[in-house]
Amino acid sequence: MQRAGVVSTHPEADDVAAEILREDGTAMAAALGGYFAAAGSEPGVLFAPLTILVGGGGAGGRVFDGRCRQPGVGAKRPRGWTDADRIPEAAYVAVPGSVAAAVVACAYVPGTSVNSVVRRGVAAARRAGAGRRAALVRQVAALGAGILNDAQLKGALLGELGPAQGGLMSSGDLMPPRDLDRPALERDGVWFPPWVSDVPESEGDEAPGAPPSPLGVGHVLCAVDVRGLFVALSFRSCPGWEIEDLEIALPKLAVPVRRGVPRTEPGSPLPTPAPIGLRRNPSGQVVEAIASPRSQRIDEPEIVLRRDPSTLDVSVLRH
Repeated sequence: MQRAGVVSTHPEADDVAAEILREDGTAMAAALGGYFAAAGSEPGVLFAPLTILVGGGGAGGRVFDGRCRQPGVGAKRPRGWTDADRIPEAAYVAVPGSVAAAVVACAYVPGTSVNSVVRRGVAAARRAGAGRRAALVRQVAALGAGILNDAQLKGALLGELGPAQGGLMSSGDLMPPRDLDRPALERDGVWFPPWVSDVPESEGDEAPGAPPSPLGVGHVLCAVDVRGLFVALSFRSCPGWEIEDLEIALPKLAVPVRRGVPRTEPGSPLPTPAPIGLRRNPSGQVVEAIASPRSQRIDEPEIVLRRDPSTLDVSVLRH
Protein backbone atom coordinates (compact mmCIF):
# COMPACT_ATOMS: atom_id res chain seq x y z
CA MET A 1 0.00 0.00 0.00
CA GLN A 2 1.34 3.40 -1.02
CA ARG A 3 0.37 6.27 1.32
CA ALA A 4 2.33 9.05 -0.38
CA GLY A 5 2.86 9.74 -4.04
CA VAL A 6 3.87 12.14 -6.76
CA VAL A 7 3.33 12.60 -10.47
CA SER A 8 4.93 15.15 -12.78
CA THR A 9 5.23 15.79 -16.48
CA HIS A 10 8.88 16.79 -15.98
CA PRO A 11 11.07 13.67 -15.59
CA GLU A 12 13.76 15.30 -13.44
CA ALA A 13 11.15 16.84 -11.15
CA ASP A 14 9.29 13.54 -10.86
CA ASP A 15 12.38 11.56 -9.84
CA VAL A 16 13.55 14.07 -7.24
CA ALA A 17 10.10 14.59 -5.71
CA ALA A 18 9.60 10.83 -5.38
CA GLU A 19 12.97 10.51 -3.65
CA ILE A 20 12.03 13.21 -1.12
CA LEU A 21 8.74 11.47 -0.30
CA ARG A 22 10.59 8.18 0.22
CA GLU A 23 12.71 10.05 2.78
CA ASP A 24 9.45 11.05 4.58
CA GLY A 25 9.61 14.64 3.37
CA THR A 26 6.52 16.80 3.22
CA ALA A 27 4.49 17.15 0.04
CA MET A 28 5.69 20.76 -0.14
CA ALA A 29 9.32 19.67 0.15
CA ALA A 30 8.75 17.09 -2.58
CA ALA A 31 6.99 19.53 -4.88
CA LEU A 32 9.52 22.34 -4.46
CA GLY A 33 12.50 19.99 -4.51
CA GLY A 34 11.19 18.64 -7.80
CA TYR A 35 10.59 22.15 -9.09
CA PHE A 36 14.11 23.33 -8.28
CA ALA A 37 15.51 20.17 -9.86
CA ALA A 38 13.68 21.08 -13.06
CA ALA A 39 14.97 24.65 -12.73
CA GLY A 40 18.51 23.39 -12.38
CA SER A 41 18.27 21.01 -15.31
CA GLU A 42 17.39 23.58 -18.00
CA PRO A 43 17.69 27.37 -18.47
CA GLY A 44 14.05 28.37 -18.97
CA VAL A 45 12.40 27.19 -15.72
CA LEU A 46 13.87 29.09 -12.74
CA PHE A 47 12.41 32.49 -13.66
CA ALA A 48 9.37 31.32 -15.63
CA PRO A 49 5.85 31.56 -14.14
CA LEU A 50 5.06 29.31 -11.17
CA THR A 51 1.80 28.65 -9.31
CA ILE A 52 1.68 26.62 -6.07
CA LEU A 53 -1.62 25.26 -4.70
CA VAL A 54 -1.74 23.58 -1.28
CA GLY A 55 -4.46 22.05 0.87
CA GLY A 56 -5.45 19.06 2.99
CA GLY A 57 -3.82 17.55 6.04
CA GLY A 58 -5.35 20.29 8.18
CA ALA A 59 -4.39 23.10 5.80
CA GLY A 60 -6.97 25.22 4.01
CA GLY A 61 -6.72 25.93 0.31
CA ARG A 62 -3.92 28.45 -0.34
CA VAL A 63 -2.24 29.64 -3.52
CA PHE A 64 1.23 31.14 -3.95
CA ASP A 65 1.53 33.45 -6.92
CA GLY A 66 4.79 33.10 -8.82
CA ARG A 67 3.58 34.61 -12.07
CA CYS A 68 5.83 37.07 -13.87
CA ARG A 69 5.15 40.77 -13.36
CA GLN A 70 5.05 43.72 -15.71
CA PRO A 71 8.31 45.70 -15.38
CA GLY A 72 8.67 49.42 -14.71
CA VAL A 73 7.83 49.81 -11.00
CA GLY A 74 8.73 53.31 -9.83
CA ALA A 75 9.99 54.37 -13.25
CA LYS A 76 8.72 57.20 -15.41
CA ARG A 77 6.31 56.13 -18.15
CA PRO A 78 8.22 55.73 -21.43
CA ARG A 79 7.07 57.71 -24.44
CA GLY A 80 5.97 54.45 -26.02
CA TRP A 81 6.38 52.69 -29.33
CA THR A 82 4.35 53.26 -32.48
CA ASP A 83 3.17 50.72 -35.04
CA ALA A 84 5.99 51.85 -37.30
CA ASP A 85 8.67 51.14 -34.69
CA ARG A 86 10.64 47.95 -34.37
CA ILE A 87 10.21 47.10 -30.71
CA PRO A 88 13.41 45.84 -29.02
CA GLU A 89 13.29 42.36 -27.53
CA ALA A 90 14.27 43.86 -24.17
CA ALA A 91 10.86 45.54 -23.98
CA TYR A 92 9.18 42.13 -23.73
CA VAL A 93 11.20 40.74 -20.81
CA ALA A 94 9.11 40.28 -17.66
CA VAL A 95 10.03 40.41 -13.98
CA PRO A 96 10.28 36.95 -12.40
CA GLY A 97 8.12 36.14 -9.36
CA SER A 98 8.73 32.40 -9.14
CA VAL A 99 11.51 32.22 -6.56
CA ALA A 100 9.77 34.61 -4.17
CA ALA A 101 6.60 32.49 -4.30
CA ALA A 102 8.55 29.29 -3.71
CA VAL A 103 10.33 30.74 -0.68
CA VAL A 104 7.06 31.97 0.88
CA ALA A 105 5.41 28.59 0.22
CA CYS A 106 8.32 26.83 1.94
CA ALA A 107 7.64 28.75 5.14
CA TYR A 108 3.94 27.82 5.02
CA VAL A 109 4.52 24.12 5.70
CA PRO A 110 6.51 23.13 8.83
CA GLY A 111 9.33 20.72 8.09
CA THR A 112 10.11 22.24 4.70
CA SER A 113 13.40 24.13 4.42
CA VAL A 114 14.61 26.34 1.60
CA ASN A 115 18.12 24.92 1.90
CA SER A 116 16.99 21.33 1.38
CA VAL A 117 14.85 22.00 -1.69
CA VAL A 118 17.39 24.35 -3.29
CA ARG A 119 20.10 21.72 -2.85
CA ARG A 120 18.20 19.52 -5.32
CA GLY A 121 18.35 22.28 -7.92
CA VAL A 122 22.07 22.79 -7.45
CA ALA A 123 22.68 19.08 -7.95
CA ALA A 124 20.51 19.00 -11.08
CA ALA A 125 22.34 21.97 -12.59
CA ARG A 126 25.67 20.29 -11.97
CA ARG A 127 24.43 17.08 -13.60
CA ALA A 128 23.45 19.19 -16.60
CA GLY A 129 26.97 20.65 -16.74
CA ALA A 130 25.65 24.14 -15.90
CA GLY A 131 27.98 25.26 -13.13
CA ARG A 132 27.06 28.94 -13.40
CA ARG A 133 23.36 28.14 -13.15
CA ALA A 134 24.13 25.93 -10.14
CA ALA A 135 25.81 28.89 -8.44
CA LEU A 136 22.77 31.10 -9.07
CA VAL A 137 20.35 28.46 -7.76
CA ARG A 138 22.53 28.13 -4.66
CA GLN A 139 22.06 31.85 -4.06
CA VAL A 140 18.34 31.23 -3.50
CA ALA A 141 19.23 29.67 -0.15
CA ALA A 142 21.15 32.81 0.81
CA LEU A 143 18.95 35.56 -0.65
CA GLY A 144 15.53 33.91 -0.66
CA ALA A 145 12.82 36.15 -2.08
CA GLY A 146 15.47 38.80 -2.74
CA ILE A 147 17.22 36.69 -5.38
CA LEU A 148 16.85 39.41 -8.04
CA ASN A 149 19.32 41.45 -6.00
CA ASP A 150 22.08 38.90 -6.57
CA ALA A 151 24.92 41.14 -7.77
CA GLN A 152 25.50 39.44 -11.11
CA LEU A 153 21.80 38.98 -11.87
CA LYS A 154 20.96 42.55 -10.85
CA GLY A 155 23.68 43.87 -13.13
CA ALA A 156 22.30 41.88 -16.06
CA LEU A 157 18.68 42.89 -15.42
CA LEU A 158 19.35 46.61 -15.15
CA GLY A 159 22.27 46.72 -17.56
CA GLU A 160 20.72 44.71 -20.40
CA LEU A 161 17.00 45.33 -19.89
CA GLY A 162 16.71 48.92 -18.67
CA PRO A 163 15.38 51.97 -20.56
CA ALA A 164 18.73 52.66 -22.23
CA GLN A 165 18.44 49.31 -24.02
CA GLY A 166 14.77 49.75 -24.88
CA GLY A 167 13.59 47.66 -21.93
CA LEU A 168 11.34 48.50 -18.99
CA MET A 169 13.26 46.98 -16.09
CA SER A 170 13.81 49.26 -13.08
CA SER A 171 15.38 48.99 -9.64
CA GLY A 172 11.87 48.94 -8.18
CA ASP A 173 11.24 45.64 -9.98
CA LEU A 174 13.95 43.91 -7.95
CA MET A 175 11.97 44.05 -4.70
CA PRO A 176 9.98 40.89 -3.84
CA PRO A 177 6.38 41.20 -5.07
CA ARG A 178 3.55 41.59 -2.57
CA ASP A 179 0.40 39.53 -2.14
CA LEU A 180 2.10 36.25 -3.00
CA ASP A 181 -0.17 34.23 -0.70
CA ARG A 182 -3.95 34.20 -1.06
CA PRO A 183 -6.94 31.90 -0.55
CA ALA A 184 -7.74 29.42 -3.27
CA LEU A 185 -10.88 29.87 -5.35
CA GLU A 186 -13.48 27.16 -4.71
CA ARG A 187 -15.93 25.92 -7.32
CA ASP A 188 -17.95 22.68 -7.27
CA GLY A 189 -15.83 21.21 -4.50
CA VAL A 190 -12.51 22.00 -6.19
CA TRP A 191 -9.89 24.52 -5.10
CA PHE A 192 -8.30 26.42 -7.99
CA PRO A 193 -5.83 29.29 -8.38
CA PRO A 194 -7.92 32.49 -8.74
CA TRP A 195 -6.27 33.11 -12.13
CA VAL A 196 -6.90 29.64 -13.53
CA SER A 197 -8.85 31.12 -16.47
CA ASP A 198 -7.17 34.48 -17.05
CA VAL A 199 -5.57 33.50 -20.38
CA PRO A 200 -7.50 33.21 -23.66
CA GLU A 201 -7.84 29.58 -24.71
CA SER A 202 -5.82 30.21 -27.86
CA GLU A 203 -2.89 31.39 -25.73
CA GLY A 204 -3.04 28.75 -23.03
CA ASP A 205 -3.38 25.58 -25.07
CA GLU A 206 -0.44 23.87 -26.74
CA ALA A 207 -1.87 22.55 -29.99
CA PRO A 208 0.29 20.27 -32.14
CA GLY A 209 1.95 22.22 -34.92
CA ALA A 210 1.21 25.61 -33.33
CA PRO A 211 3.92 28.29 -33.54
CA PRO A 212 6.16 28.59 -30.46
CA SER A 213 4.57 30.58 -27.65
CA PRO A 214 6.48 32.86 -25.27
CA LEU A 215 4.78 30.83 -22.54
CA GLY A 216 6.84 27.84 -23.66
CA VAL A 217 5.96 24.37 -22.39
CA GLY A 218 3.68 23.84 -19.41
CA HIS A 219 4.49 21.31 -16.68
CA VAL A 220 2.70 20.15 -13.56
CA LEU A 221 3.74 18.35 -10.41
CA CYS A 222 1.28 16.93 -7.89
CA ALA A 223 2.30 15.42 -4.55
CA VAL A 224 0.61 14.05 -1.42
CA ASP A 225 2.39 12.97 1.75
CA VAL A 226 1.50 10.51 4.51
CA ARG A 227 -0.14 13.33 6.49
CA GLY A 228 -2.65 13.95 3.72
CA LEU A 229 -1.16 17.28 2.59
CA PHE A 230 -1.62 17.85 -1.14
CA VAL A 231 0.50 20.24 -3.22
CA ALA A 232 0.00 20.96 -6.92
CA LEU A 233 2.46 23.00 -8.96
CA SER A 234 2.05 24.55 -12.39
CA PHE A 235 5.34 25.71 -13.86
CA ARG A 236 6.73 26.41 -17.29
CA SER A 237 9.86 26.09 -19.36
CA CYS A 238 9.98 29.32 -21.34
CA PRO A 239 12.26 30.45 -24.14
CA GLY A 240 13.36 34.01 -23.66
CA TRP A 241 16.11 36.54 -23.12
CA GLU A 242 19.27 34.56 -22.46
CA ILE A 243 21.79 35.65 -19.85
CA GLU A 244 24.70 33.49 -20.95
CA ASP A 245 26.90 34.26 -17.95
CA LEU A 246 24.26 32.72 -15.67
CA GLU A 247 23.00 30.03 -18.09
CA ILE A 248 19.37 31.10 -17.67
CA ALA A 249 16.58 32.60 -19.80
CA LEU A 250 14.01 35.22 -18.78
CA PRO A 251 10.47 34.96 -20.23
CA LYS A 252 9.39 37.53 -22.78
CA LEU A 253 5.85 37.98 -21.45
CA ALA A 254 5.81 41.73 -20.71
CA VAL A 255 3.65 44.18 -22.65
CA PRO A 256 5.65 46.95 -24.39
CA VAL A 257 4.43 50.49 -23.78
CA ARG A 258 2.70 51.89 -26.88
CA ARG A 259 2.21 55.56 -27.60
CA GLY A 260 -1.32 56.74 -26.92
CA VAL A 261 -2.32 53.44 -25.29
CA PRO A 262 -2.74 52.94 -21.52
CA ARG A 263 0.17 50.89 -20.30
CA THR A 264 -0.07 47.66 -18.37
CA GLU A 265 0.33 48.56 -14.71
CA PRO A 266 3.95 47.99 -13.60
CA GLY A 267 4.13 45.27 -10.97
CA SER A 268 0.88 43.63 -12.06
CA PRO A 269 0.89 39.85 -12.65
CA LEU A 270 0.97 38.81 -16.30
CA PRO A 271 -1.65 36.29 -17.51
CA THR A 272 -0.46 32.71 -17.28
CA PRO A 273 -2.43 29.45 -17.30
CA ALA A 274 -2.37 27.43 -14.08
CA PRO A 275 -4.31 24.23 -14.90
CA ILE A 276 -4.24 22.61 -11.44
CA GLY A 277 -6.81 21.96 -8.74
CA LEU A 278 -7.48 20.12 -5.48
CA ARG A 279 -10.74 18.20 -5.25
CA ARG A 280 -12.56 17.70 -1.94
CA ASN A 281 -15.11 15.05 -1.03
CA PRO A 282 -18.48 15.89 0.60
CA SER A 283 -16.83 15.69 4.03
CA GLY A 284 -14.40 18.44 3.08
CA GLN A 285 -11.31 16.23 2.82
CA VAL A 286 -8.93 16.82 -0.08
CA VAL A 287 -8.85 13.53 -1.97
CA GLU A 288 -7.37 14.44 -5.37
CA ALA A 289 -4.90 16.72 -7.06
CA ILE A 290 -5.93 17.25 -10.68
CA ALA A 291 -4.11 18.82 -13.62
CA SER A 292 -4.23 19.36 -17.37
CA PRO A 293 -0.73 20.51 -18.34
CA ARG A 294 -1.52 21.06 -22.02
CA SER A 295 -4.46 23.37 -21.41
CA GLN A 296 -5.58 26.19 -19.14
CA ARG A 297 -8.78 24.39 -18.14
CA ILE A 298 -9.21 21.19 -16.18
CA ASP A 299 -12.83 20.31 -16.87
CA GLU A 300 -11.55 16.87 -17.87
CA PRO A 301 -8.26 16.37 -15.99
CA GLU A 302 -5.41 14.67 -17.81
CA ILE A 303 -3.68 13.73 -14.54
CA VAL A 304 -5.26 12.72 -11.22
CA LEU A 305 -3.34 11.95 -8.03
CA ARG A 306 -5.82 10.36 -5.62
CA ARG A 307 -5.63 9.40 -1.94
CA ASP A 308 -8.44 7.17 -0.79
CA PRO A 309 -9.91 8.72 2.39
CA SER A 310 -10.66 5.28 3.88
CA THR A 311 -7.62 3.17 3.02
CA LEU A 312 -5.21 6.12 2.54
CA ASP A 313 -3.86 4.33 -0.52
CA VAL A 314 -2.47 6.66 -3.22
CA SER A 315 -2.95 6.09 -6.94
CA VAL A 316 -2.25 7.95 -10.18
CA LEU A 317 -4.55 8.13 -13.19
CA ARG A 318 -3.59 9.52 -16.60
CA HIS A 319 -6.15 10.27 -19.30
